Amino acid sequence: TTQESFAYQTLVNSFARPWAGGIYLMTMLVLAVHLAHGIRTAVVDLGAGSRLALRLATVTGLGLALEVALGNASIPIAVWTGVLA
Repeated sequence: TTQESFAYQTLVNSFARPWAGGIYLMTMLVLAVHLAHGIRTAVVDLGAGSRLALRLATVTGLGLALEVALGNASIPIAVWTGVLA
């Protein structure tokens, strides 16, 4: 087998353990909060302080954070539901 198949099987074996997947999901939640806050803070640090700019930064940050977190969270969920085996 190739190295690629070892990586795939290692991923599946790791997330098959509920505690490992649970820690990963909690980490994705922390990542989402960090991304949302960081994007808004970056906009403020760059000097955009209007209400519209802050609102757009908040919405963009939340959207990106949700997209990244949910996309990454789908990996252990796919292992737990048998989609990845």
